[in-house]
Order: sequence, then structure tokens, then C-alpha cells
Amino acid sequence: MLAATLQVLRKHGAAALTTTRVAEVAGVSVGSLYQYFPNKRALVAALKLQYFEQITGRTLAAIHAARDLPLAAAVAHIVGELLAAKRDNRVMALALHSSLAELGGRAWVRQAGAMLSDPLGELLRDAGVARSDVAARIVVSSIEGVIAAALESDPHALDDPGLADELVTLACGYLEQRRRAC
Repeated sequence: MLAATLQVLRKHGAAALTTTRVAEVAGVSVGSLYQYFPNKRALVAALKLQYFEQITGRTLAAIHAARDLPLAAAVAHIVGELLAAKRDNRVMALALHSSLAELGGRAWVRQAGAMLSDPLGELLRDAGVARSDVAARIVVSSIEGVIAAALESDPHALDDPGLADELVTLACGYLEQRRRAC
């Protein structure tokens, strides 16, 4: 049913998402769908949860793996893993990106950002970055904003290796300034 929800979102957009359409695409009765999902918001919520768990899980693992690396190498590793996770989930990212605002997804984005900001803040603190908690939120928001804009303009933008380089340059330039502020 989640795959059918994703298919409807990609093909028709959030405005056309209905439980009836999802049931048709999934090849189940609407009654069967309602046994698991009471409405279209529940379908989208389950899809968003699956997506954010995949992205944040992989990115959190990258943050933890980068703890002993020099700051620039740590940032490059984290950005690389985040972009790889987004590429691996591109279809879901594209479908959800267009429907997040319409279906109440901004809170999910903030929550995912907060989940990443705390461990990143610890890594940055250990690297000597001033106000590491604020710096982490700025870095996460900046990178997510660039990725969202890239996806919106071109679904294949995530395939450009230059994007990772530019994101690392953006984050490292800011973080080096914050580190000198100590």
C-alpha cells in the first residue's frame, strides 16, 4: 500500500491522492486499505516515516563513523552518505518533496533535522567549533535546503559529484570560521 501511495504521489501529486486511488493502484479494496490506514494522511505519514528513518539512520551512522576524522574529512563523509541515501531514495524524495507542504510535512523535516543536529553538534564541539549546537543546525538546514532546491530543479542533480564538493565547501567554510571564533 505504501508503494501504491508513492506511485500515486509521483504520478498525480498530493492533490490527487485519495484512498480510493491508492487502493486501486495497490489492487486491494478500500475496505482492506482502511484496516491499516484510516485516511490518506495516515498513508503519507507512514511513507514519510519510512523515508526519514532511512535517511536519518544512514546519516546518523555516518556522523558516528566520522567522529575520529579531521573536520573536513568528517564533513565530506557525512555529506557523501547523506547524498547517497537521498539518491537511493530518490523516487520517494521526489514524491514527498512536492507533497510535504501540502500534507503537513514541515514538522517532519524539522524533526529529522533535530535528530541530526544533536549528534552533529557533539562532533563539531569535539572539533573545536564555537556554538556547535547552533552551527550544527545551520549546517543541517543549509545542506538540506540546497539538496531540496537541487531536487526541485532537476531530479538527477544528486548524481553530479560536484554537488557534494560544493556542499562540503559550503559547510567547511562556515565551520572553519566558527572554529577560529573559539
